[in-house]
Amino acid sequence: MQNLFRTWMLPEGVVEALPAEAEKLNQLTQTALDGFARWGYQPLRPPIMEYADTFINHPHSDNLSAQTIQFKDPKSGRQLGLRADMTPQIARLDAHYLSTDKVARYAYAGELVRSYPTGRGSVRNPTVVGAELLGRKSNCPRLLSSWAMSISSCNYCKFWEWMTATIRCFLKLLPTKTVSACNN
Repeated sequence: MQNLFRTWMLPEGVVEALPAEAEKLNQLTQTALDGFARWGYQPLRPPIMEYADTFINHPHSDNLSAQTIQFKDPKSGRQLGLRADMTPQIARLDAHYLSTDKVARYAYAGELVRSYPTGRGSVRNPTVVGAELLGRKSNCPRLLSSWAMSISSCNYCKFWEWMTATIRCFLKLLPTKTVSACNN
């Protein structure tokens, strides 16, 4: 009987949400996406897996390479990766499909899959919500700001306060000329 039970256990650091917690996570996720939408952020939903190059071939990929669970695609023979971070995926989507001369604001939510937890009390499959502010004009850096937060252990009020404060903080980081020039 014990061997049968063990086959149903989850790997260490992997969590699942039962009905009450799943409902709370869904509400927090929707609240965040609604809030980002009010600030002009468009929703994106990248896939849970894609070619591993997306995650490991960029300037800050050292830790992301170690965090990305990789496996061979039986159809193409190429390495696939489960997403350990959504920022590279958002950048890929923006660069290849959504290119614009204006500032681009994207919001996302979903589950990540990591090789190991990244901090005290963290898990290998956190649910995250985040936003990316991207620009292309000469007076705007390519990645203006990026932030994400694990919502697995938040309470509703503190999460809403965090989200509002974070958006205001990142908007204040941009000089007024840059913000107005990039919003044209």
